[in-house]
Amino acid sequence: EAAAKAVAELIAQLPVDVTLKDAAAVEAAEAKYNELTNEQQVFVSNKDVLDEAKATIAQLQTEKEAIEAVIEAIDTLPKTVTLADEAVVQAVSVQYELLTEAQQQRVTNKDVLAKAKETIAQLQTAAEQQAAQDQENEAVAKVVEELIAALPKDVILNDASAVEEAEAKYTALTKEQQA
Repeated sequence: EAAAKAVAELIAQLPVDVTLKDAAAVEAAEAKYNELTNEQQVFVSNKDVLDEAKATIAQLQTEKEAIEAVIEAIDTLPKTVTLADEAVVQAVSVQYELLTEAQQQRVTNKDVLAKAKETIAQLQTAAEQQAAQDQENEAVAKVVEELIAALPKDVILNDASAVEEAEAKYTALTKEQQA
C-alpha cells in the first residue's frame, strides 16, 4: 500500500493544466503506476487524473504536430507565386483553415500564406482582365477583318471610299488588335 500511496502522491503533484512541458512528469508517473501490481493499483485513487493528463498530453502533441505540418507546408510554398501554384496554395490554405483559431495563432509563418493567397487573387484578377481585353481586341479586329474581306478582289476607283474606310479602321487598331 505504501508504493501505491507514493504513486498517488506523484500523480497529485501533476499540474492541473498540463502542457507538453509536463509530458516527462506524466510519463514518469505512468511508468511508476505500471510498476505496481494489479492489487497495488487498486489503491491509487487518483488514476483518473493520470489518465486525463495522458489524454491531454496526447491531444496537445497531436495539435503540435498539426501546427508543425502547416508551418512546414507553408515553408514549401515558392518564393515567387504564380497562377500555376494556385492548387498548392489552396491546399495549404485548406490545411491551415482546418486548425482551430487558437492553433492558427501558433502558425508562425501564416503571413507567408496570406501573401501567397493575395498574390494568387491579384494574378487571377489580372488574368481575367487580360482575357476580357483579349476578347475585346478580337471583336474589334473582327469588324476590321470583315470590312477588308468585303472589299472586292479587283478594286476600282468607285471602291476608293471603302478601301479608305477599311484602312482608317485598321490604322486605328492598337498593335495588339492588329496582331
